[in-house]
Amino acid sequence: MHAPALNACPPVPCIAPSPVPFHSLRSDPQQSVRTLRVSGRRRPRSWRAGRGDAMAACRSCSPALPALLLLLLLLSSWTGGARAAAAEASAALDQVCGRLGSYYVTPGLCASALCADAPAPCRAARDAPAVAALAARLAADNATAARDSIEAVVSPASSPSSTSPSTPAAAAAARSCLRLYAGAVPALRWAAGAVAAGRYRGAREVLQAAQYVAAGCEGMAGDSAAALPRQNAGFGDMAFVAHAVVASMATD
Repeated sequence: MHAPALNACPPVPCIAPSPVPFHSLRSDPQQSVRTLRVSGRRRPRSWRAGRGDAMAACRSCSPALPALLLLLLLLSSWTGGARAAAAEASAALDQVCGRLGSYYVTPGLCASALCADAPAPCRAARDAPAVAALAARLAADNATAARDSIEAVVSPASSPSSTSPSTPAAAAAARSCLRLYAGAVPALRWAAGAVAAGRYRGAREVLQAAQYVAAGCEGMAGDSAAALPRQNAGFGDMAFVAHAVVASMATD
């Protein structure tokens, strides 16, 4: 007689699957087939149809999705670059205007003069040389505007107005003022070109002399100085700031 094995396991009973009731097979064979398919791990037809529709929709939209993501990425990078450039330009203007204290020009006066007409160009200057070029160009433009306004006042063809010289002495002073501007405008145009090319020393002297044009017009007008066009006072402020900006750059 053989001894029983120590590790022998008792037999596992076989459990038969529950049979499908016979009466259901006879009453509805199609339903029985579907029941058998579901019990055999097959998915219902409605689930397979919905899954196919979802896959078709994904296949139809998937080519456009990468393009949309790329467009959003480009827009975000462009916006970030524009903000960085604007911040850099604003920093250049603030840096230049903040170092003019030795010329008795405050940062507020500097910014208001350079940004008086249109804030965009003054904030678009990316560095100190660009700010200096802007200041010299604005000085020339303001001198041209002042010359034209005074010429309109003293011209015989101009219609009488409250700004016209009221006395022969005031008319003579306005004509002398016009001669000052007639000489200053070409010199300032040259200075603007020189500053744009990076040559500051000669332009600095031109702008220094131009500071006295507006004051000279007011001195010659005397009591009639109020009759001078407002462009004269505007040029005086601009020339004062432009000289300080260009002088701060004149290191060559």
